[in-house]
Amino acid sequence: TSGQIAAQNESALAFAAKMKTERGIDLQKIPGTGAAGGLGGAIALLGGKIVPGFPKIAEILGIESAIADADLVLTGEGRMDFQTANGKVPAGMARLAEKHGVPTIALCGALADDLGEMDKLLLASFSIQRSALPLEEAMEKTRTLENMRRLSRNVVRVFPQK
Repeated sequence: TSGQIAAQNESALAFAAKMKTERGIDLQKIPGTGAAGGLGGAIALLGGKIVPGFPKIAEILGIESAIADADLVLTGEGRMDFQTANGKVPAGMARLAEKHGVPTIALCGALADDLGEMDKLLLASFSIQRSALPLEEAMEKTRTLENMRRLSRNVVRVFPQK
């Protein structure tokens, strides 16, 4: 309920104020400290360094060099919306692809009406769902894999081959 959310928010703010006073660490000024249920804040309090996840993973996996040689990038997310552009993997993939002049298409479980910056970064975005169904059914692994297979096959078929 909204009362529970307000109470949890108040508790989190009180904790952040206490850490600022007792430890000299202002959790509200460190990006990523509220992510994953406050895991980033715990890392900061223990002396760790918080770095954006996608750039580090992309570096480790050599994603940029793979994209530079690609004709098309397919990326995706469970539900894409205006927040996707704020550090999520599809935005990172699309920005790297844009840097190398490679178009990016997103295949998603669901698409919000407002994709924000993602509408500018993507050539197109598609939902994998083939019919209206309850979320629980839409998330069944076999259904998801089959829907992804069918949609990705269709997308690749209409994309010009070199």
